[in-house]
Amino acid sequence: MAASSMPGNVLAVLGVLAICFHFHLTTANAQSDPLKVHQTLVKGIEVRRQTQQNEDEWAETKTELLARYQALQAEEKRLQNTKIT
Repeated sequence: MAASSMPGNVLAVLGVLAICFHFHLTTANAQSDPLKVHQTLVKGIEVRRQTQQNEDEWAETKTELLARYQALQAEEKRLQNTKIT
């Protein structure tokens, strides 16, 4: 059966199974080598650190943009009131 004729759910399940199998092989190999375990752990910590840094930067940017948006809304309202009177 060609991949294009398989239902989407079947392809999704096969994809998940392939990922799980790959993960199993990778972790089985890594567990037998302490250096690989350490490297995987260090890489995971670095990814989490970078993710947290990105989240912190986004929170700061979001706060700045929200303040700017609110200031522009107030200015728009002031200008509309000036135009009416």
